[in-house]
Amino acid sequence: MHTPALASKGFVGFCVVQFFGAANDNILKQILLFSLATGGLWENRLGPGSQGYVGLALTVPFVLFSPWFGQFSDKWSKSRVTWAVKVWEVLIALTAWLAFFLGVPWFALLCMVLLATQSALYGPAKYGIIPELVRPDQLGPASGLVNMLTNVAIIGGTALAGPVAAAYGRGETWAPGLTLCVVALIGLVGCLALPPLRAHAPSIQIHPNIVPCLVRSQLDLFRTPVFLVALIDGGFYFIGMLGILALPDFQASSAGGLSIDQITIALVAMSLAVGVGGVLAGWLCRARIRPSLVPIGCVLMALGFGAVGAFPIHPVRLLAWLAIGGLGAGAVIVAVQTMLLLMISPHERGRVLGAVNTLSFLFMAGASVLYIGLRHESLGGFSAQRVFVVCAVLSVPGLFAAGALTRRLRGTLRMLEHDQPPSTGLKAQAHG
Repeated sequence: MHTPALASKGFVGFCVVQFFGAANDNILKQILLFSLATGGLWENRLGPGSQGYVGLALTVPFVLFSPWFGQFSDKWSKSRVTWAVKVWEVLIALTAWLAFFLGVPWFALLCMVLLATQSALYGPAKYGIIPELVRPDQLGPASGLVNMLTNVAIIGGTALAGPVAAAYGRGETWAPGLTLCVVALIGLVGCLALPPLRAHAPSIQIHPNIVPCLVRSQLDLFRTPVFLVALIDGGFYFIGMLGILALPDFQASSAGGLSIDQITIALVAMSLAVGVGGVLAGWLCRARIRPSLVPIGCVLMALGFGAVGAFPIHPVRLLAWLAIGGLGAGAVIVAVQTMLLLMISPHERGRVLGAVNTLSFLFMAGASVLYIGLRHESLGGFSAQRVFVVCAVLSVPGLFAAGALTRRLRGTLRMLEHDQPPSTGLKAQAHG
């Protein structure tokens, strides 16, 4: 097994793959959000709150396929899975080029579904490969660094999506497709640096039926200490999805009447803050579980997002409020990810992370449906700004979840002190 320093060729190659993959996801997502939002090129083509459809296109494939795809990351090496998904990404980018050239919103949403399905396959390998590339004492800093790079990629993708969406609105139909293809190809080149890795469970049988695999993985997850951590992870993504869907609608006069450039800068500021919060949390975690970071992060999220929803919108103040919420979000997500990586044994890491991803994206799909409902006039017609009040209120339960998590993990912490990650029971499922 390869466990060199963070500057190793393999870990650097993984970071390149992850960076450009995350950038491409956000470029496509953000172009769609800007195009469908109030004032966008495809405004009202799909009805009010239509950004929620982008959220569903992004999340439903993860809900359906993550546990099933998690088997692949255990049966085959994670480097091999990574190669496969990056080739797939290039093909999807070419398809998206055609969708935007034709100007068909539903075709572009289909490309988002395909890219999300590709990401669902990559998810278990992406998180599971980190312990195979770094030493155990580097796990916290490595997770923080990957989270930081991911958020820098989100920043870059979001910042690039604004001008690309504007160019597309001016009739430059080639702009989205070309951008997606170039970014996908750079990510594919990063695979060249990945070392050959061994498969941890090559003898498992792949279940051909997706639905029983989905149900069984969630039932098995429910019986383990990992489940409570996964719930906190899902709650974080629920809140984040609501905020991401709401910000493009700040173009409306009822939510500040901001320009695409101002909204892009706000998204960049929030993403950068998430990255900084993640790096700080990773440094504090190192190779230890620190549930205490969760309530700290939840307080910051409630304060920052509550301010966005409660006070009149001004571009500079908006940046500050989103930065406060982003710092808290970064602390929560890296603390949770470090817990997951330390709590799951290597032979079942792909399948467990697949189950966790399913739960997280089920929360995100729920947030997408909620956003469509909140924005629909028949259900009250919440303004985009008031959606952030909902985000703040939903941050509060994290304070109580952290206390329950600390009590639940006492036995797990004692096991980890002797380098014995608790088994989730998913190994039996894979053979059954």
